[in-house]
Amino acid sequence: MRVPQAVVCLPTYNERENLEPMLRALGDGLGALLAVVSVLREHPAAVEVSEAGSARRRKETFRDLDIIATATDAGALIEYFTKLAWVIEVVAKGPSKATVLSNEGLRFDLRVVPPESYGNLLQHFTGSKDHNVALRERAVKDGLSVSEYSITVVETGEELSYGSEAEVYERLGYQFIPPELRENAGELETARKGELPTLVELADIKGELHSHSTWSDGKNTLEQMALAARERGCLYMAITDHPRGTLAAQDVEVERAPEAVRDPEGDRGEHPRGRIALSSGRRACGARLGDRVDPRRVRPQSHGARASRDGQCARRLHRPPDGAQDQHPSTRGHRRRAHRREGRRDRHVPRDQLPAEPARRS
Repeated sequence: MRVPQAVVCLPTYNERENLEPMLRALGDGLGALLAVVSVLREHPAAVEVSEAGSARRRKETFRDLDIIATATDAGALIEYFTKLAWVIEVVAKGPSKATVLSNEGLRFDLRVVPPESYGNLLQHFTGSKDHNVALRERAVKDGLSVSEYSITVVETGEELSYGSEAEVYERLGYQFIPPELRENAGELETARKGELPTLVELADIKGELHSHSTWSDGKNTLEQMALAARERGCLYMAITDHPRGTLAAQDVEVERAPEAVRDPEGDRGEHPRGRIALSSGRRACGARLGDRVDPRRVRPQSHGARASRDGQCARRLHRPPDGAQDQHPSTRGHRRRAHRREGRRDRHVPRDQLPAEPARRS
């Protein structure tokens, strides 16, 4: 007797078109999106290329990855885009736009627009929907009609196209609104008054207080992370790896770390803010509870066994003396506390219940 074989029915092209793309985390696609934008910018026909959509607003999730571009030869840029090595399927292709699927299951939409309308299109496709609707509703009160390609003066019928987003917002009576703020959460009213806040940029970050290395689940070694922190101009860095094994075993492991990385006196090259100095969490926790830690002198932790332990040690370093207010933010370690330690559930200890001195192991 023959056993019937299972039949797998793959969706047709039209059926796939009706399926809504899967919602994914921003981290799954942002790196790939920026890489594609960078590659397209290198093409001879490219003039302006930018990411758009929710990814440009840095929302936590996305469905599609949008790219807006201008080019001297739109067809050549579209052709190049659809022939990139990682493209496994060209879903749609036309003279000015194309949609492709990547080998990681990401869906990219490229739209090539006239240079004179680049600002209008980029503003429109960056969104958000609520931001754009509110923008258009206010424009109607000012006698203007806003579309994705232009701003129309209703009384005269004059169509205004702009090559930059700043010009679009200026014509509508707003201060330029950064993409991250375009959520119709009060930014339009604030921008009309010219009172938008200055956003934090990467250059403003002076240090990192929560990171993982290859000692646990990170992707880079201690030395690579220290060197990268120096290149970014960081003043300090704490590596808070997940615990593994016993603390005693971790202490032995830390002591066996390469001297080139661990030795504060090791010559790792000059830096505008000094040499790289690394020390283990056990050394860093030698400070007393009331001691103040100068951020310029904090050494990166070479392991998280003591420096992290879900942030306990780092919190102690920043605990103010009795009667003093803490002017420094406390460092938070891992938020997951589901695992049990020593037969009981580990709980966060309120600051006012911390002991006068750190607990010492016998």
